[in-house]
Amino acid sequence: MLKDITLGQYFPGKSFIHKLDPRTKILGIIAYIVIVFLIKSMVGYGILALFTALCIFNSKIPFKYVGQVFDTYIVCQKGGEMYLIDQHAAHERLRFEELKEQYLKGERLSQLLLTPIVLNLEYKEKQAVLEYISDFKNFGFEIEDFGGNSVIVHATPIQADEKTISDLILELSDCLTEQRKHPVADFEERALDMISCKYAIKANHKLTMLELNDLVDKVEIMEQGGVKTCPHGRPVRIAFTKNDIEKLFKRI
Repeated sequence: MLKDITLGQYFPGKSFIHKLDPRTKILGIIAYIVIVFLIKSMVGYGILALFTALCIFNSKIPFKYVGQVFDTYIVCQKGGEMYLIDQHAAHERLRFEELKEQYLKGERLSQLLLTPIVLNLEYKEKQAVLEYISDFKNFGFEIEDFGGNSVIVHATPIQADEKTISDLILELSDCLTEQRKHPVADFEERALDMISCKYAIKANHKLTMLELNDLVDKVEIMEQGGVKTCPHGRPVRIAFTKNDIEKLFKRI
C-alpha cells in the first residue's frame, strides 16, 4: 500500500491524512491516480495535437513553380525541398488511376468522337478487331465494320489523333490475341496502362502555366495517397533537400 506521505505531499498536513478512515484513504488514492493520469494524458494529447497541426501546416505549404526543363521535367519547390517531376510519368499515372476507378465501378469509359474515324486495316488486322469487338467495348471503344478492310470508330476512351487511335487499337488487338493464348491475371490493368500511356502528356511537350500547376497539385494529392510511381514502376518525382544540393556544390 502507498504511505500517507504520498498523499500528504498534496494535502495540508499529515495530521489530516491520519484522521481519515481506511476507506476514505483508498478513495483518495484512487482519485489522486486518476487526476495524475488525466493531467499526463492532457499533456500527451496536447503534444499530439501540436504535432498534427504542424503536419497539416506543412502539407498546406504551396508548391512554388520554378520552371520546366527540356520540355519534359517540371521543377518546383516546397519548403526546404526541390522537386523534379517527370510530366509523362505523372500524367500517365493520373490517367491510369482515373481509368481504373471507372473500369472497376463499371462506368462508361467511352468519349464520343465529333467525327468518327475510319481505319483502313490489313485483312487479318480487321478480322482480329472484329473478333474482339466486345472486349474493345469494355475498354471504351465503339467500333463497327465499315466494309472492305475498314472499320469505323465512333468512340474511344481517350481524345487523340487518328494515328494514335489506330496504333492503340492494333496494339490492344495484339494483346488480346496474346491473352487468349497465354492468359495473365492482370490483363485489364495492362490494357488500361496501355491506354493511359497513349493519352499521357509526352516528353518534349511544352505545357501552359495552367497545365503545369494542375499537374503539380494532382501529383501532390496522388503521393499523399501513397502512389509514387508510374504504372511501369518509374518514379513520378524526385526530391532534393537544400543539403543535398549544397553537398553537390561542396558547400558542406
